[in-house]
Amino acid sequence: MKRLPDTLPDHISRLGEHLVTLYQPWEHSARAVALDSTALRAPGAPWHKADREAGKVPHTSIDTDAHWTHSGWHGWVYGYKLHLAVSISTVWIPLAAQFKPANEADNVIAEELIADIRSDVSFFCGDSAFNCPNLHAAAEIRGGFLVASSRSKKPRTDSGVDVRKIIHALRHHTIENFNGLYKNIFDVRRPLPTKGQTNGKRFALGSILTYQIVLLLRYHRGELHQTCIKALLRSA
Repeated sequence: MKRLPDTLPDHISRLGEHLVTLYQPWEHSARAVALDSTALRAPGAPWHKADREAGKVPHTSIDTDAHWTHSGWHGWVYGYKLHLAVSISTVWIPLAAQFKPANEADNVIAEELIADIRSDVSFFCGDSAFNCPNLHAAAEIRGGFLVASSRSKKPRTDSGVDVRKIIHALRHHTIENFNGLYKNIFDVRRPLPTKGQTNGKRFALGSILTYQIVLLLRYHRGELHQTCIKALLRSA
């Protein structure tokens, strides 16, 4: 069980590739993926900065592997981030996943995600946090393009604006809905049920793999891929 978490990113990328082969999600659309991270709260009390710098752990419930991040939606969160690459298509297929302490930079982990994706992808799509030279380079190595929101507040007026608006809208629809579905199915709007990075990684990435396995099951049963998938997983 201790060795399992480190094998899960490879299992997810391999099964993601197989699901793309089966479902053909990009048959009538661009081969695009949405890159994003979502914060997951650690259980127990948070480890405040002053105590952390002093090396003092004032309560045994504190998960000392976790860290702080600031979300525009959730505010300050003490915990971890689940980093995902999900197909932008009629069926949301996780193609790569990583689980890290919440303070690790999205653009650094996204470079790992891009490298882990085994399917051919033309467009890697993210918000402004992903608009970094290292990710542009990582996408080019894969023979694709990075499409990320501008960090500048000035309005863009070049000829590609209208196309990027469509891509950003599709990315937002995909990743926000998938993150919401994931958190509802696996009940992680509340703190994680596990303590420590190894246990959290096993739970978070294991649940992504479980979701993929259900997609595989539904394909072989000839059922609609995402219809009532929440009820199916909850009942299981």
